[in-house]
Amino acid sequence: MLGEHAGTTRFTVGQRKGLGVAVGEPRFVVSIDPATGTVVVGPRSALLADGCSLEDVSWIAGQPPSDRSVEIEIRYRSVAVAACLVETPSGWDVRFETPQEAIAPGQAGVLYRDDCVLGGGTITAALQGVPV
Repeated sequence: MLGEHAGTTRFTVGQRKGLGVAVGEPRFVVSIDPATGTVVVGPRSALLADGCSLEDVSWIAGQPPSDRSVEIEIRYRSVAVAACLVETPSGWDVRFETPQEAIAPGQAGVLYRDDCVLGGGTITAALQGVPV
């Protein structure tokens, strides 16, 4: 345990400033668990994820694309990155072509092909160690 805080709502995944801890090298918020009040910090490399899980996905065409290769935008105004969709019992897993940084549950994941929006859902988890 590095310290105490005044609530998880004061933090966001990927945050570096205002953590209130000094360990000799930069630390970032890696994950947040509001149920337990836990904020996990680590090095920048710990922010990388191989994919993310999406729930409550809506498809513009009413159904997912038959070709599961897509691009996903994982944060507002970010550059869409190449990914592959995998259907799961609770929604969809999105496996990135290259690892992405600071996947934040609760944010929107918007799925594209070229300039067309295919659909989107709510990011529920970052995935690590998943094959592409």
